[in-house]
Amino acid sequence: MHKIKGNTKLKFMGDMILNIIASGLPIAILNLLVYPMIVGHVGAKTYGTLTTCVGVQNFVNGIWGSSVAYTKLLHMEKEEKGFSLLFVINLTGGLAMNILMLWLTGCMKERISMPLLLLSEVFLIANNYLVVEYRLRLSYIKIFFTNILGCVGYLIGYGILFATGFRYWEVIFVTGYGASFIYNLCSTSIWKQKLAITPGFKLLFKNTNVLVATSTLSGVSTYLDKLVIYPYLGAESMAYYQTASILSKIIPMLATSISNVILSYLVKMRALSRKILAVCITLLSCVCVAAYFVCGLIVPVVIQILYPSFYDKCMDLIPLANLIAMLQMFYTFILPLTLRYAERRMQYFIQIGKLAPYLLFVILLIGKYGLTGFCYATIISQIIQNTILLFICFKTIGGNNDGSISNGEAEVH
Repeated sequence: MHKIKGNTKLKFMGDMILNIIASGLPIAILNLLVYPMIVGHVGAKTYGTLTTCVGVQNFVNGIWGSSVAYTKLLHMEKEEKGFSLLFVINLTGGLAMNILMLWLTGCMKERISMPLLLLSEVFLIANNYLVVEYRLRLSYIKIFFTNILGCVGYLIGYGILFATGFRYWEVIFVTGYGASFIYNLCSTSIWKQKLAITPGFKLLFKNTNVLVATSTLSGVSTYLDKLVIYPYLGAESMAYYQTASILSKIIPMLATSISNVILSYLVKMRALSRKILAVCITLLSCVCVAAYFVCGLIVPVVIQILYPSFYDKCMDLIPLANLIAMLQMFYTFILPLTLRYAERRMQYFIQIGKLAPYLLFVILLIGKYGLTGFCYATIISQIIQNTILLFICFKTIGGNNDGSISNGEAEVH
């Protein structure tokens, strides 16, 4: 059994802090600087379209980009070949899904630049895969550099957008993701692997497909606001919901950056005790409760300063959006435990456990209560998913002090 030693614990904390900063900077640059400057020139309708298109990109990247990256990370000990071919397959699937989702949401009816959106999607998915090399080496300083360059790219893109009369907002993401891509291409070697079908490719493909399927279920739940609010309630409603969720969108993203560090270290550990799990969950719950009240004080002030024209429309949504964020943050921190220790098929139960009630309550509530009904549907379904997640964790992880797995450790094939 591998134990994390004192110096490794120190490095773990350093990597976590570095990854929080690295992940927080581009989110802050976009939400607190670039987006507010854009809104003043393009209005609520175009801003609603922008946030929907970006949500679609993140949805697609979470399915096709993250799946091959997680597969690579979880197979680190076997040094399997064939990931380059796997990446090409996933990239192709991602671009096809991006086009489909933009059509389904109705974004194609608006004036958007498909070539620029697809180019930025290529950069986004490629970055997700290339960065896994840094995570395998636990080199989070390079993740910091790639995100810093991404921030510079966003600002350069805004400069181009300003100079061209705010015609093509997509250029911001082309330059942002593109700057990170250039750095990653120059500082990694993972992309040099030959395109070939190796003896272990079938297993890699199978495991990736499991993650693609479960990520699709998870992504539908996570980005259902973009898939439902925009086509059914309109672009302006999308803009108001996005604004009310400004900090509640940032927090889960930061939590994801921390959970990525956790998973990078968990793959080096053979087991975890139920006692430690219980302590971690208790502390996490306290953090979520405290963060909810802090956000309740901060968010209205931030919106009044950055999005004054949206303030009145957002006030009733803020408490609900903050609660959604805390529930999602809780989920994000616990999920790596199931990826590491539970059987892969458990991911289906976790995701379906949210998606099924999500769709049911959205259908029942959104027509009558609008954005408020959508928020209630999200809260109910997230509580159900978190309950399922905790049940799987305690069922999988044993209660012995030596950290044994009660039902047998889920092997990383």
